Amino acid sequence: MKILWYSSYFLPYVSGITTTTRHIVDYLGKKHKISLLTFLHDQSLKKEEQMGKIRVFRMPWNFKVSKGFISFSSLSYFFHRVKVNDIVVINLPNVEALLMALIAKLSGRKVIVLYHCDVHLVGGIGSLIITAVVRLATFIQLVLSDVIVSYPDYLSDHWYSEFFQRKLKTCFPIADPPIVERSFQKKLLSQKGDEIWIGFAGRIAREKGIEYLIEAVHLLKEKLPIKLIFVGPEAVGEETYRQKINGLLKEHSISHRFLGMLSRPQLGAFYKTVDVVAVPSVNKTEAISIVQIEAMLEGTPVVATSLPGVRLPIQKTGMGILVAPCDSKSLASAIQLVMKKEASFATEEKIKKANELFSKQKIFSFYDSLLQ
Repeated sequence: MKILWYSSYFLPYVSGITTTTRHIVDYLGKKHKISLLTFLHDQSLKKEEQMGKIRVFRMPWNFKVSKGFISFSSLSYFFHRVKVNDIVVINLPNVEALLMALIAKLSGRKVIVLYHCDVHLVGGIGSLIITAVVRLATFIQLVLSDVIVSYPDYLSDHWYSEFFQRKLKTCFPIADPPIVERSFQKKLLSQKGDEIWIGFAGRIAREKGIEYLIEAVHLLKEKLPIKLIFVGPEAVGEETYRQKINGLLKEHSISHRFLGMLSRPQLGAFYKTVDVVAVPSVNKTEAISIVQIEAMLEGTPVVATSLPGVRLPIQKTGMGILVAPCDSKSLASAIQLVMKKEASFATEEKIKKANELFSKQKIFSFYDSLLQ
């Protein structure tokens, strides 16, 4: 079967959407011919290349609005690629693929949309307009689709979900199974000493709520020898927010380290070394947070905000504590409680349950059945 997969961004850009997509298309590429259509987010990349069994096509663009692309040539790409494929899969949210969804529907192609998250831009009237446009375009693509795939507990929280129950299917995202680079873990442990390390893995982006984590650590630092450890890539369009975070770390004299991008085995060592992973997300742009699932698979407890989707891994496994969004005091209290009773949040039984719940093979089987 020939499958056209659309994602506004793709590797080497790193996010939950791009890494999840890579896992799925790598697996499905063993059985189907997959073309992945994306934008040339970095001009140094090739416009067309083979990545394993996947053929990647990167479209040129004329200008950007926030993180979205405006491309005068995308229509010709959409027509040609839809014509030579049997099924069209679209990563949401986006505006760019709206025309492709319409072309696919009119061409009689099956349209599957993967609803990864909402868009919630913070700022003035411009941000509100962009948010409204993206949500409208995303809603229309939901209407045009034959099948909607969403994370459990996420889309069902939206007012319009009842209109899509007939074609809605739910599935957890794919998280890598535990792999640990022991030499890197040994290095981290020697640097850690007697400190308490609070881990944050992900992009430095507004929806992540990092300022509340910094405030929580500020409340705890007089009581505990605490250090914030950051892991992850630079985020596109978040330079101002990164400056804000750097300023807060300096203002509150927070002990911290930025480890940058790590390999998967190094990331496993990071999870094994830190005492707790924090997911202080503030809005529905965060749909579930794959990093908390990865941490649980490594046996590390989590403190996360009680948002739709994000709350589910802790609710299902018991491997952490949920707090209200934008509440530094509750976040600090939860971190302190996890530190006191760490063993009770990471029992063998709970880790086993996490591995069963987020089984990679179970998720692959879901996508196999989806394409039958």
